Amino acid sequence: MALSPDNNWEKHLPDLSSYKKYKELDNVVIGEYSNNYCKESLGSTDEVDKTFCNKIAKNLSALKNENDMKKRKYGCYYFNHWLYDNIGKKYYKGNDKGEKDKVSQNLFNFASLAISQHILIPSCNGNTFGNPEEWKEEKDLHDYFENHKDIKCNDSDKSKCEKYVNYVTYIKTLYEKKKEKCCYGEELDEDEFCEPYFKCESTYNPKDLLTKLQKELQALEKKLEAGGAEETLQAEKSEKPGSEKSGQEETKPERAGQEKTKPENAEAGASSPKGGDGASAKPSEEESGATQPGARTPAPAIPNLKWQNLLQQNP
Repeated sequence: MALSPDNNWEKHLPDLSSYKKYKELDNVVIGEYSNNYCKESLGSTDEVDKTFCNKIAKNLSALKNENDMKKRKYGCYYFNHWLYDNIGKKYYKGNDKGEKDKVSQNLFNFASLAISQHILIPSCNGNTFGNPEEWKEEKDLHDYFENHKDIKCNDSDKSKCEKYVNYVTYIKTLYEKKKEKCCYGEELDEDEFCEPYFKCESTYNPKDLLTKLQKELQALEKKLEAGGAEETLQAEKSEKPGSEKSGQEETKPERAGQEKTKPENAEAGASSPKGGDGASAKPSEEESGATQPGARTPAPAIPNLKWQNLLQQNP
């Protein structure tokens, strides 16, 4: 289920904060950077594999230089989810290993050993157990907790709100599957290796967020319906003045006829002289009063590898 294109949330909700972070990892500038391991020990001459390996090394070097250990830890969680997601896409066919399985294992080993040596955060060491489906589920849960504060419909359109509802509905299924394994009440079970992707505090429960989003979606739908009804009403109103004007234009010949009979009434005391301006001005006064229409989101060992040179750049 997690590998379905329908669950490609980075594509559907690219503005969410976690997906912007993965884009930064994807777009790290390699330039002339060349890591010794990627050049000599990767087991591949393919430039695509080497480039990916150098991206791993460059991103790990940036983590190594982060002095704030809390930022380093959470940055490392992002890195691991990015790494596993890319290896799943590049070196697997669904959950089955591809032709370059040896290369993917070397990449895992390189990253795990570098994290153990340089990042120094045990919970971030990662492992190569599982398959791309499981890695994607853990990544999606991690991303949900990071995105949680940004998921709301109040300031978004109906289409985006519907995407949020679909996203949290999907997450709710994963959350319920993992919660019993990972949590004692609102505390993490430290033995289950859940910290890199799960939070147990009730404030993150997707059930509550989903209820809130569904109410916001209903409010948006009512607002749109009311707006549509108002537009229809305004359109009907804008047609009426035009109809009245058309009627006035049709009666003009009759008024002209009335003007011709006025000389016959002059003897009855009409104030306007025969053929005077008073009668001819009357239609203009009536026309001037006519209204105009309105507008209306434990490291494996690597044989013969010098640990002190693991993240060293080639001269």
